[in-house]
Amino acid sequence: MFIPIAMPGVVSVTILQLLTFWNEYLFALAITGTGPDVRTVQVALPTLVSDATNFGVLTAGTVLTLLPVYIAYSLASRRMQEALTAGAVKG
Repeated sequence: MFIPIAMPGVVSVTILQLLTFWNEYLFALAITGTGPDVRTVQVALPTLVSDATNFGVLTAGTVLTLLPVYIAYSLASRRMQEALTAGAVKG
């Protein structure tokens, strides 16, 4: 009964939590450590930077890191906008 009214808020909280969990660099670094076989993408990406950095590989890694969050936000952006503007007008 209240689900349709609360849906924009639920979607916006879901998107924000997805971004929070995806960007937890220090937590993933502390849990996984330096083991290359268990690192997450966010922890492994800074290892691509060195004195002889291959910027093509670094760019590809950055795009692959950002792509899932961008796709999730693109799919739910209309709901996010509805949630942000739901309480802006009266009536």
